[in-house]
Amino acid sequence: MCQVRINVAGQPRRVWRGRAVWIRQETVGLSFRADFARAHLPGARVEVRFLLERAPLRLFHLGVTQAASALPPSLLFPTPAAAAPAALLPPRIVTAALGPFNPNVGSNPEQWRAVCAIVEGRARGAPYLVWGPPGTGKTTTVVEAVLQLVRGRGAPIGMRALVCAPSSQAADLLCAALGRVIADRAQLLRVVAPTRDRRDIDAAVLRHVHGDEAGGASSSRGPPLRALLAARVVVATLSAAAKLHLDPCVPRGHFGVIVIDEAGHALEPEAVAPVATLLDADGQLVLAGDPAQLGPLVHSQAARLAGLGTSLLERLAARALYHRGEGGPSSDGVGGIIGGGLQQQQQQQQQQQQQQQEEEEEEGGGGDYNPLVMTKLLRNFRSHAALLQLPNTLFYGSQLLTLTLTMALTLTLTLILAVTLTLTPTPTPTRRPAALPRRPRTRRLAARLGGAARAADATAFPRDRGQG
Repeated sequence: MCQVRINVAGQPRRVWRGRAVWIRQETVGLSFRADFARAHLPGARVEVRFLLERAPLRLFHLGVTQAASALPPSLLFPTPAAAAPAALLPPRIVTAALGPFNPNVGSNPEQWRAVCAIVEGRARGAPYLVWGPPGTGKTTTVVEAVLQLVRGRGAPIGMRALVCAPSSQAADLLCAALGRVIADRAQLLRVVAPTRDRRDIDAAVLRHVHGDEAGGASSSRGPPLRALLAARVVVATLSAAAKLHLDPCVPRGHFGVIVIDEAGHALEPEAVAPVATLLDADGQLVLAGDPAQLGPLVHSQAARLAGLGTSLLERLAARALYHRGEGGPSSDGVGGIIGGGLQQQQQQQQQQQQQQQEEEEEEGGGGDYNPLVMTKLLRNFRSHAALLQLPNTLFYGSQLLTLTLTMALTLTLTLILAVTLTLTPTPTPTRRPAALPRRPRTRRLAARLGGAARAADATAFPRDRGQG
């Protein structure tokens, strides 16, 4: 809760202390002691000062301090040796026995490759990166991976997962997606701030908040330890997850995997804090995001110059382990931008673009990134090809595949064919047998065409296309 100081306008020496207890869009609820209510005149002007809440900063400092001793160096500064054959661990399960919870993920080669690599965890000494350009389904991919680790379709593993995001809205989306499969409230727990207005939380998410029945109020201290330990999946913001080891004292190693979605928007200390305090040496860290998009929001120029504007995801993506080829500079994407600038990247793209596209079509789109530690999602379900062309050329090596254009063409051709056949004149039969009534030919063709159009729509526009 944010602390505030308030005084009557023109009387700076008489100050009352209070707290901001709830926020509803642009309205903030403040709480004071009873003596303020007795002294304050309704309608009188007051001056309010909001004080910086240092608790998150202290948690970030604590996490960074513990990271040096609690985490192996390969987790924060991985090298190609982390994916060398001698360093690989036996796979948790044989992923050939798995079946996808989301069939659209199973039919997307890049998404399913990432899920299988995360579930096997052979190189879990280093973070696994899911590089998802806009609209390629990175959130859908990590949700499928969490479901396979927790439940497994065909080969259960039974791990416990902590799923995080920098913002409450992103965490709510993760919880809602997981809740479509994990309906049990005790198995899926959403940790929310006590000051958050429950009316701003979707009902599908609210049912997984501890102590919240429909329209009820939650505990001001958050879920108790027994609820956190009983849940298979805990969803929280990074700031809330950083508190779990202090209150209510979740032990290190309780979560076998920590997943951070939208990791490109998080400050590095913010992302490191829950990892350094909750993950043990055998745990796995998964980061999903796009380091080519906007990074963390940092207002201080000094902090940006010191590197705080670079997210953990972006810093890791620039390391040799996550480059294309044998650990050299990346020929596309983030590695090229950081290592040699945009001009060098464009020259490399002109020389290798055609060869890369041919190789990726043969290999399923993954290029030559090491699939044990990273997957780049390539199939865009959100943007029109014309809108995607410029960023695709500048930042993604012209590798993104725009599926919406194919879908739009399929629908357009179907509609044109339907109109053409429907408007075709058909001679009316002079005699129709009374025992065998028939519909006019135009209606029969329209009915057949309507069925074909519905089948084409179901193929071109599935309900869940794996969007991120």
